[in-house]
Amino acid sequence: MRELRGTSNFIALFLAIGLAGFQIYTSATFMLQPLQQGALFVGIMVILTFFLYPFKANSPAHHASALDYILIGVAVFSFGCIYFKADELLIRSSDPQLVELIAGLGAIVLTLEAVRRSCGKVTGWFIVSLILLFFLYGLFGEMLSGAFRHQGYSLERIITINSLFPSGIFGTPSKVMTEVIIMFFIFGAFAQRLGLGDLIDETSRLLVGRLVGGAGKGAVVSSGLAGMISGSGVANVMITGIHTIPYMKRSGFDPKTAAGIEAVASTGGVFLPPIMGSAAFIMAEFLGTSYYNVMLVAFAPAIIYYVSVYLFVDLYSRKNNLQPAVQREKKRYFPLIQQYWHVCVSFLSLIVLILMHYPIMRAVFVSIVIMVVLDMLKDVARKKLPDFKKYVLALRDGIYGSVMVSVISAAVGTIESISSSTGLTFRFVNILADLSGGNMLLIVIIAALVSVLLGLGMVPTAAYVLLGVLIAPAMINAGINEFAAHFFILYMTTLGAITPPVALSSYIAAGVAGTDPLSTSVRSARIGFVGFLIPFLFVFNPSLIAQNGIFLLAEAFLTALISILFLNIAVEGYFRRKWSWVGRSCILIFGMMLFIPNLMIDVIAMVGGFICILWEEKPFTKQARVGESSIGGTDV
Repeated sequence: MRELRGTSNFIALFLAIGLAGFQIYTSATFMLQPLQQGALFVGIMVILTFFLYPFKANSPAHHASALDYILIGVAVFSFGCIYFKADELLIRSSDPQLVELIAGLGAIVLTLEAVRRSCGKVTGWFIVSLILLFFLYGLFGEMLSGAFRHQGYSLERIITINSLFPSGIFGTPSKVMTEVIIMFFIFGAFAQRLGLGDLIDETSRLLVGRLVGGAGKGAVVSSGLAGMISGSGVANVMITGIHTIPYMKRSGFDPKTAAGIEAVASTGGVFLPPIMGSAAFIMAEFLGTSYYNVMLVAFAPAIIYYVSVYLFVDLYSRKNNLQPAVQREKKRYFPLIQQYWHVCVSFLSLIVLILMHYPIMRAVFVSIVIMVVLDMLKDVARKKLPDFKKYVLALRDGIYGSVMVSVISAAVGTIESISSSTGLTFRFVNILADLSGGNMLLIVIIAALVSVLLGLGMVPTAAYVLLGVLIAPAMINAGINEFAAHFFILYMTTLGAITPPVALSSYIAAGVAGTDPLSTSVRSARIGFVGFLIPFLFVFNPSLIAQNGIFLLAEAFLTALISILFLNIAVEGYFRRKWSWVGRSCILIFGMMLFIPNLMIDVIAMVGGFICILWEEKPFTKQARVGESSIGGTDV
């Protein structure tokens, strides 16, 4: 991203603050007509992309180039035309004029160029190529044979459904981004400017700093807390990793392990309530439910994920005899709350309003207002003038930080519109049913492989939208609960960020730790191994995602906790002493058996697993007794 200066900086700052103010205003009052709202939002985000991200590596580093200004002018014409003709376009959507088609085509092309720039050389071209493949399918599908053949669409029709109607680049992903997600970005930016980072660091230190491996456990806690705000794995690594990774290294953690722990813990922020990743809000739209219900469904698996990472850190720390990160001292929570109470109150108010089923946009708006007002009152109490500059910078940060996700959301909306208009979704359901023979396990394995592979090269939002349209219906058709199907895809695509050879979160963490990116991503995958298995738990036992009542949820949750304990012992080969391969293999099998939702099998697996623990710990107990006896003999 460019560090803008001069005129380019002024224009970009003006657009960002103006858009942030507009989004806050509309969240508190009313939204524009959908096509107008989409054209204004996506148009400004595309323009900001051309300011913030250079055309190529040797483009100007601190200001927009002549080419950028030309593209900005085309964007103003294209999106401006759609904005001012929105009502007219909806009335005669089947008969657009030539100038409207040119504007629509320009909007599509510029959105794809924005994706290419903002997502980086590899990921950007991958997403653009995939979207172009869908455009070619829409245009020339009639030339295919077999299950993928369709009647074909003209270029005019493809442009219309993807840019001159509330679909395509203004479809569901962009709509959710405009109405909901952008407000969370702004909320997160205000929280960061007003002390969230320091609050998270201090809270994690107080909670777990005095425990064995406290630096690693602090990374898990701080990444989880940051994830509750940002909802982005990569952002979490950048927010917390710059503090936690050096701290872990100083405390004795191997640099690759330190980077891997941070990458895995940060990645979980995408599916950790209350503020989950962008894909979760799109999921609510796909499922036709409220975000409140999505949040409730996500809660138990997210807790299990973080308990799993925490268990790994604990076992690793004991195995390597790592010491607490800080010396024992009296915990001082009150001064911490006193210093950051404005952020705490705002965050709690957001949670309470969501639980009260308050409209999401309004809930975030109220929470931002509470945070700013309380921060001003804090300054006044100290006889200081409020620092309005940090509020302006927070507005800027919120918009700048959402540019990439916004243009991706717009671009992948074209996949949804082409898939639905050509009937590709229904064809894909039939194809997967034929490939799997209707076998649920085989469909789940296929979905897992495709999801992780796409997650390697795409951000979770883009990968989820694609597979939520194509794969999720096939999973539901095979008898899998619809919430479980969509969450399975979300988890697997998200975990692509820690899956080698392309693991974005791991690579960023490796940069902070100064380690080899590929070997760090392999270490991350090992640390997050149990996390890859959690989605299978709730696919085969939907009780874990609150689909069968509170009692069965509690039972499934307890079973899952025991399962991940067994699996982490198998992965690390340690509990209170190093384990043999026989013991590790046995407890791995018992841990996997707990995935089967059957009471008798669960009892057998639990008993078997605890027998393994007692058997493997037997030499440790004997050794301890011998040590005690020798000490006693010496004293005598």
